[in-house]
Amino acid sequence: MAASEVAELLRAFESSGFARLAMAIGPVRVAASRPLASDTAKEAHPDAVAVNAPVLGMFEPARASDGAPLARRGADVLTGTPIGVIRVLDALHSVTAGIAGTVVAVHAGDGAFVEFGAPLISVVPADAGVRGAP
Repeated sequence: MAASEVAELLRAFESSGFARLAMAIGPVRVAASRPLASDTAKEAHPDAVAVNAPVLGMFEPARASDGAPLARRGADVLTGTPIGVIRVLDALHSVTAGIAGTVVAVHAGDGAFVEFGAPLISVVPADAGVRGAP
């Protein structure tokens, strides 16, 4: 494995939702880790609730007619608001908000590879009496 291939692999890891990477090809071993995305979900706001990925795959955010993501920072969402889809091979898995409130953080961008259970967005519940990001 050439140094350029290792660098490309690490760039892909950085843009993914994965917390750990470990692989070996022949004598070359590559390992990397970073804080879990769920650790950063609470950093968004102390009352925030994460909307998590139901499956592993590539995340594609739901978009409004103008092309803007429906679940962007500062947006109000209702229970059942489409957050996006996660593509696994040729199958699409819908993701909806399980709680009404205000989006205070987006953890997965368009095309990000996400793990099962990884937070996609953080929402401050409407009944928390808090609006918008801190």
